[in-house]
Amino acid sequence: MRGFWTIVLTFLATGLTIGQVHFDWTSEVDSAYDLVLQFRMDEAGELARKSSMSHANNIAWDYVLGDISMLTVLVEERPEELSGFYNNVEQFIDRAERLPEDNPWRNVLLGEYYFKRGLINTMNEHNLSAARDIFKGYHKFERAYEVDSTFYPARLGWGLVQFFVGALPQSYSRYAGWFGITGNSEVGERLIRSTKPASGGSSFAAFDFIHTWFVGAYVFPEEYDTSELNVNFQERIQEYPILVFTLARKAVLQKETDRALRILGEREVDERRLTFWYLDYLEGINLTRKLDPRGARILLDYLSGFPGYSYKKSTLMFLSWYFFLDGDYSSSYYYKERVQRDGKAFTGADKEAQNLSTQDIPGELIEARLLCDGGYYSEAEKRLMQKDPEKYVDVLNVQEWYYRNARIQMGLKDLDQAIQSFKKVVETPFDNRRKFLPVSCYELGLIYLDRGDEEEAKYWLERALSYSGYPYVADYQRIIKPILKKLDH
Repeated sequence: MRGFWTIVLTFLATGLTIGQVHFDWTSEVDSAYDLVLQFRMDEAGELARKSSMSHANNIAWDYVLGDISMLTVLVEERPEELSGFYNNVEQFIDRAERLPEDNPWRNVLLGEYYFKRGLINTMNEHNLSAARDIFKGYHKFERAYEVDSTFYPARLGWGLVQFFVGALPQSYSRYAGWFGITGNSEVGERLIRSTKPASGGSSFAAFDFIHTWFVGAYVFPEEYDTSELNVNFQERIQEYPILVFTLARKAVLQKETDRALRILGEREVDERRLTFWYLDYLEGINLTRKLDPRGARILLDYLSGFPGYSYKKSTLMFLSWYFFLDGDYSSSYYYKERVQRDGKAFTGADKEAQNLSTQDIPGELIEARLLCDGGYYSEAEKRLMQKDPEKYVDVLNVQEWYYRNARIQMGLKDLDQAIQSFKKVVETPFDNRRKFLPVSCYELGLIYLDRGDEEEAKYWLERALSYSGYPYVADYQRIIKPILKKLDH
């Protein structure tokens, strides 16, 4: 399939075009894109190939073919697919630039193409190329919004740019500003929330899903549920890996592990679909969080079967923890030792795993963490209370004990006890290998904000921002900055 589609996609992208190109998202295009969202890439590509030959000037087909190529690279991470992806995107950019300047689709398409290529470049550590693509994508979405701020893809694109650029750490935002790249997360959030499909009807069903519900559910997972989905998607959730991912991710974030596992367990296995390996990883780590041995088997299959490198370090860390708790210390050491050399530290989970692999974490802290992260708070508390935190020699273990107890007490709705434990954490020296101090400050800020004590909330949130260099720092800064801006008003 792969070599064949590289040839087909490149042929279509470079094919001669007679007359003026245009962008017309027909019901036929949307049907092909619906197959893309089902990860049925062969069928989507075949439909696009046949249709684009008779509608060669309609570059909506470029968009479909581009996402087939991008998602294949993104999901499977096969190095041999990269050259085909880069060739295709370059040709799609060239064709999009032929649209009239006042066409609202022109800069939206260019913005998406540049950012998607920038993402792939970042994943493959082509940092200079990624920076160039992000710079171009930023200004294309800026121009798209200037041309027509009511055009919802332009409004959404510019909103996402503002949202994420506005949350960059200060050291990065300063450099970005030199190149005219600035952002305001509050403005971005407002634009994203106000984005509503203007198309109506079924001809944009798949396009609208990915550009409204999916984006909203990814950025604001707590606020979106299936009741807002098009009925076509509501009735066929298990046919769409990207929808299964979104709903399972939301359940995981809400510490509802059993619900997440039900969603993942019910997904359709179909040989027509591109394998979405991340769902196997997600299922494996969540089974491990409830100390279910099936999790280790799934993670071992992921480790041996997934052709890419993302989440490999995290997988190895979970396997090391599982075997440690199971009493198989030689296997635990073997997988822990591999964390440093296998995979790449691109994702936050992999970066954290790389940090954790250099530390000796006691078994009760590992088990309490797994159970707490899974939402099994009472079981986690029982395990944690078996150890007096003041008897630890390593300050990181002291921090983790109090931090984990605070998280457990929050889950058990005892906020006064959670406050005490979080404050115990911040009394210890900061170590940027772990996020315990800044996140404890952040959680204290949220608790006081919920209690209506804005002055105390502001103190703790500003203190959280004062830390740097720890795992997930950009994520927390993105969240904290808008809250402080609202408090300042």
